Amino acid sequence: MKARFEIFVIILLTIFTGMSTTGAQSPELGSIANFVLFTSEGALVNTGISHVNGDIGTDVGAITGFGPPTVVYGNIESSNAATMQAKIDLQVAYQQLFNTCFNLH
Repeated sequence: MKARFEIFVIILLTIFTGMSTTGAQSPELGSIANFVLFTSEGALVNTGISHVNGDIGTDVGAITGFGPPTVVYGNIESSNAATMQAKIDLQVAYQQLFNTCFNLH
């Protein structure tokens, strides 16, 4: 369940980053901008044939189902320095988005 939430947060961050709203500031994505699928805790599982254009990763968990015939045009990162930084950047971006949505400073 947590992995689905984090993927949802990445989707929201992508939507808000692409929007041009007067006076609104997009959250800083940092290294999380390199990932199209990421979870800071939990597994990433692919059960079909997919074409993924970008990096996928997890800081804590397994990554399965991304071998042939699935094609990943990017890196597969698991429990390393890149995923540790992405986890931090995801938390920062989430907090910025949360504060913006609820007018907290």
